[in-house]
Amino acid sequence: RTPLSRLSLAVQLNRPEQAKQEIGRMSDLIGELTEMTRSEGDPAAHARDRVDLSTLLTEVAANYDLDVDIQPGLVCHGRPALLRRAVENLLENAKRYAPAGQRTRLSAGPEGGHAVIRVRDYGPGVPEATLEDLFRPFFRVEVHRSRDFGGVGLGLAIAQRAVRLHHGDIAARNAQPGLEVTIRLPV
Repeated sequence: RTPLSRLSLAVQLNRPEQAKQEIGRMSDLIGELTEMTRSEGDPAAHARDRVDLSTLLTEVAANYDLDVDIQPGLVCHGRPALLRRAVENLLENAKRYAPAGQRTRLSAGPEGGHAVIRVRDYGPGVPEATLEDLFRPFFRVEVHRSRDFGGVGLGLAIAQRAVRLHHGDIAARNAQPGLEVTIRLPV
């Protein structure tokens, strides 16, 4: 209800720029909810194509200011759009918490029959007790955080669901400093 309340207030106060921002936030929220629902209920989401993961990750990385270490030749089977969305959500989340002057790191390589993707920021990390909760829909570490900074709590949940649809797993750990999220996908 909060985005609707802010939008209503912006309209009442005749603040068109604020109203545009709130409409954008609501649109993002609806888009994230739709994507999460579609990825679970769409039978086509289970179709498997050959995915050149190294190329996909390189294309995604080109849209961000990152330290990148992507080994060539990583291939898996799945839905490129869902995998792209999962990685973009991790990078967007990391970007929010990266301190000024510190670049997020994206790495990928083979490990034990899996393609392993790691996204690490160098921000404050999270309390240990919340690491698994990070992937719950609408979970936010700091309840009183501003939406301008913290999003709505769907990005990591969507990433987790996309990874699970690919028979992979995703986990987060504090990296001292920062947070590192690891995706493991079968190759």
